[in-house]
Amino acid sequence: MLTKGFNFLMHLFIGFLLLFLMQLPVLGDIYWSDSENSHNVNIWGHWLALIGLTMLTFWALWSIYRKHHPADLHIITWRQLALALGTAVLSVLAQMLISTIFAGGASTEDQNYEIINLIHSRLGLITLISANIISPVLEELFFRGIVQGFFNRYVNIWIAVIITNICFAFAHGYSGVNTVGIFITGCLFSAIYLKTKNLGTSMFAHSATNWLVTLINLLLLK
Repeated sequence: MLTKGFNFLMHLFIGFLLLFLMQLPVLGDIYWSDSENSHNVNIWGHWLALIGLTMLTFWALWSIYRKHHPADLHIITWRQLALALGTAVLSVLAQMLISTIFAGGASTEDQNYEIINLIHSRLGLITLISANIISPVLEELFFRGIVQGFFNRYVNIWIAVIITNICFAFAHGYSGVNTVGIFITGCLFSAIYLKTKNLGTSMFAHSATNWLVTLINLLLLK
């Protein structure tokens, strides 16, 4: 019993380390000092940081994921692609509905403005790639691939899904109603992963969701 408890705590500790590691590629799309701004930025340094930190993070997550899920990431079929796109649209609509009904917090809007400003800066392409391609891949590897699988060893799969997506929601920062929307979105990603048994499908759904949110923010926040 003590050994199992120790192993559980050790895995939780490793999970926190991986969660921290997963944030490192974001350093590529933020200004590094007070002297950097939209007109003065070390663009090549940011590209090198994004690529290098992404490769390091992906390798760490991939190594752990493949030990437990050797056949859960493969080429997406056309049917899975359509399902992923539908999940992305449903996810965005759910977030918009929740935000409309409960009047989402100002912190979320401030964050959206910050991202839009970055997109319009010299870090724009890096920001788009980081937020809409790299982050979805890394987050799906970590949350759906590793965390959900870990909790499923101890509890029923649907309880594992709930725990995983509570972690997923709060990892994106607590901002009231927005956290509920992210939780629901995460549950949709978990559902499509369980249905298709292909992590690539949830990665695509996550990426498509982020692209849709980015497009909506670009159109609405000027």
